[in-house]
Amino acid sequence: MGLKKLPPNTYIKPNKGIQYLYARKQIKGVVHQAELGRLDKLNSYSALKKRDEFLSNITNGQNHSTVDLPVFKSESTLEIDSFSNPTLTEYYSELDKIYGDLGTLDQYKRHFKSFIDYCQESKLGDIKLHKITRKNATDFFNYRRDSKVRKDNKLANKTLLNIKRSLVAVYNKAISNGDISHELPNPFAHYAIKNDKIRNRTASKDEEQRLYSNAKEWVVPILITAFNTGLRVDNLLRLKWTDVRWE
Repeated sequence: MGLKKLPPNTYIKPNKGIQYLYARKQIKGVVHQAELGRLDKLNSYSALKKRDEFLSNITNGQNHSTVDLPVFKSESTLEIDSFSNPTLTEYYSELDKIYGDLGTLDQYKRHFKSFIDYCQESKLGDIKLHKITRKNATDFFNYRRDSKVRKDNKLANKTLLNIKRSLVAVYNKAISNGDISHELPNPFAHYAIKNDKIRNRTASKDEEQRLYSNAKEWVVPILITAFNTGLRVDNLLRLKWTDVRWE
């Protein structure tokens, strides 16, 4: 027996070589905790049942708080021994294993790697996931927004939004996997992206035809697909003829 995946609001803490499952919940700045049992003697059903009883008890006023527990604040980056708290590069190296064959994995890895590179350039170094602050995330987004991809032109807001979505998803996955505490806020989620379009021009029909006539033969199907679907370059280059629904 044993748990395949930890339920939310729980964490593992070893005691004399034996791993115990604890439930933890913060309410109005007070941390409540209760031992649910030995990890090797709990299955998913019993763990969820005990966790739900714990949450129900504290909701009804029963106090499980203990003085030695850290109180998590909205900007907290406290190191918590019960979580693995991987560094950026450690977590990046595990993304293939975590996501498997997810279609957006390449995008997640590319954008997460850009954040790692930014941290190296800005002297933050290989910081741990739970120590990323909102200021770190805001500075990164501002840096990417202002980086010139073309002469006198900032990064398009749609691209910046995709970067934000990727980083939010990766950080949330680390929380759901139990790598970092669920009490920590996602530092990438609060950044607001203005709804002003920078790149809004589309090619005319005449320009499309001129592009087809000047392109190599093997490129034409890619261009036609791009114009008619709006797929990005990475998606286009991964397409196979077997992916087409001919009917």
